[in-house]
Amino acid sequence: MPKIEKMLNVLEENVLPQHLPQLGIVVRAYGTSIALTVQFDAEKPGESYLPSMDKSSPRLFKPLSSISPYSTMALSFGERRDRKQTLRNVYSWLQPQSRYFDDYSNAMPIEQFEKLCGPIQDTQFNADLAKEIVLNPCLNMAEGLLIEYSIILGYKPTDFTLPSIALLVCLGLFWIYVIGAFLVSKINWGWLDHVSEFFDKRQAIALFTECSLIPWISVVMGLGSMVVLFGVLIVAAWGKWARMYSIGALVVMIILAVLGSDHPSRIKWRPVVSGILLQYALALLVLYWPVGQQAIAWAADQLVTFLGYTKVGTTFVFNFIPDPPNICGMEGPFSFTSLPILVYFSALCAVWYYLGLIQWVLRRVSLVLQWVMGTTAAESLNAVASSFMGPTEAAVLMRYALPSMTQSEIVATMAVGFSMISGSLFATYISFGACAPLLLAANVMSAPATLVISKIWNPETQQSRQKNMDEFEFPPCEDASLLQAISTGAYAAVELPLTVSPFRVVLAIIANLIVYLAMIEFLNSALQWLASLVGVEGFTFEVLMGYLFFPLAFIMGSSTQANWDDYIAETLKVAQLIGSKTVLNEFIAYQQMQGMLIRGELHARGQLIAVFALCGYSNPSNIGSVLAQFVAMCPKKSKGIIPAAKAGFYIGSLACFMTACVAGSLIDDDSLSCLPDNPEDSCLNPQDVVDYFNRTMSTVSTSFMNKHRF
Repeated sequence: MPKIEKMLNVLEENVLPQHLPQLGIVVRAYGTSIALTVQFDAEKPGESYLPSMDKSSPRLFKPLSSISPYSTMALSFGERRDRKQTLRNVYSWLQPQSRYFDDYSNAMPIEQFEKLCGPIQDTQFNADLAKEIVLNPCLNMAEGLLIEYSIILGYKPTDFTLPSIALLVCLGLFWIYVIGAFLVSKINWGWLDHVSEFFDKRQAIALFTECSLIPWISVVMGLGSMVVLFGVLIVAAWGKWARMYSIGALVVMIILAVLGSDHPSRIKWRPVVSGILLQYALALLVLYWPVGQQAIAWAADQLVTFLGYTKVGTTFVFNFIPDPPNICGMEGPFSFTSLPILVYFSALCAVWYYLGLIQWVLRRVSLVLQWVMGTTAAESLNAVASSFMGPTEAAVLMRYALPSMTQSEIVATMAVGFSMISGSLFATYISFGACAPLLLAANVMSAPATLVISKIWNPETQQSRQKNMDEFEFPPCEDASLLQAISTGAYAAVELPLTVSPFRVVLAIIANLIVYLAMIEFLNSALQWLASLVGVEGFTFEVLMGYLFFPLAFIMGSSTQANWDDYIAETLKVAQLIGSKTVLNEFIAYQQMQGMLIRGELHARGQLIAVFALCGYSNPSNIGSVLAQFVAMCPKKSKGIIPAAKAGFYIGSLACFMTACVAGSLIDDDSLSCLPDNPEDSCLNPQDVVDYFNRTMSTVSTSFMNKHRF
């Protein structure tokens, strides 16, 4: 007999008989955990059964403990008064693990409990018991480990799949955070005051900060760290010329930033050196380490799947238009397939903002970035927010901080709008042939890269008032409920005076694509006509961009082809993509990359450099958008915002190229490459149907003619 039935028998034998008619038992399953709630109703409002229940509890606890191999049951009493004053006593019993049952599948359903014990009535879980279970660190740790162990091994003893491992890691990190926060709150940190000043943490940080402000010490520390870093990189990449080129290109990017700097002598090298080191740490973690590669690939797949749920809504609204029949040449319109994801992602951001999740995550991740690089609170938070939400959505979070920002902080904040992409467009770029893991890694690595270039281009020369992260003020959420946040978020990401409407963004993208594609076709026709006058054929706008940006693509090591002609050809293709992204926009560049990959004109190395170099909004058309957004948020800062927009374009471009160099200096194989699906491989070609029909009719006609001898 299953142990659940034994427990029911114990309950029936030990609970007072007058309580049995009002007994109700509820079973709730939480993964592998089972919670049973035993409830009593009082017929007489003024009568309490607490004393009688208190007497029965030892008799109830002992036999139940004998059934289980572990005496870990929690017993407590609760009292609840509802409006009718009918419910007086609640006896709650939490059974933490399914180990109390012979077989989890044999647990009785609620319907069977109702037949045995009567209808299920209102229940109340004891608040003290819940608090004890949630806050007790030992019980938390045991519960978490047992739940994780049963999830991983209980169902599939030998099958360690990636999703289950990811769940194990997430649960482990959660319990580490809970237990760590509890222990930190209980530790008395007064002993730090008795430590000598030499070992005092705060004094050491202050001493390091003071030393870093001395010009010659700052220069020596920065140059020394850079020499060590590049020495290690050169030794690791020796003999692999593509990686060596990327290392040299990284040095060129830093030199170009110094040459464009407004105050070269005022450059603080701590954020520069620490930012480059942080970039390489992230690259090693997600691009070089095999476990990190699997983790970033899994995260990218989950993101694509998550954004793909938009298809359900678009299919319901637009019917078969987003997903037409699989006929060659008949694909879902771009405006009905990819752009609705913007609306979906905008609504989700509004929900997360309403729940406070965005603020909670951004503060903690930004603190890490601020501690590592020494940047201010506003700069760090804006960079992190852009990686998660997108530059446009992150910029509106700076509304309250913008009036008190220094010019250097404004430049760094605006530069982020040129060096990253929005998470809502990930699925679109992936459909164009950008590998999801590379795209996600590029967007994350662009955060420190942008701060590095911006702190070289426009170093801090004023006293910042944005140093304390705790004093940073997020714009308030004006939604009164979660449902209102969903509905308003579908129309505007955040309710602000500067309304960032996803529908306006969708229309702007559609308008830009129509205009730019038409302009490219016009330029191609004009250039081909002019070139034909001098006997040159096939000279197009893409070819022109390839020649203009060829030096940049060459020094970045965009190809590993052994044949020199193939090497030059692939480098020219990467240069064409960089030119299209810089002069036009990244949409068109990624779309062109898709065709190159399908035709075999671009290989793994070229795809790696291109995905990283194209991951950003650094194009002239975006200057006007960023400028209008920031001026509308803070008109009194317009004098400093206008030159900052131009600087942001150059900084964003260099940051994108810098991340490509960092990735290229570490990766030289095709382990992270991927090819887009060729729709022509699996679609139904109408011409094939016509040819088949003609052949069939010809055969039938010939057979008929021969048979009847016409």
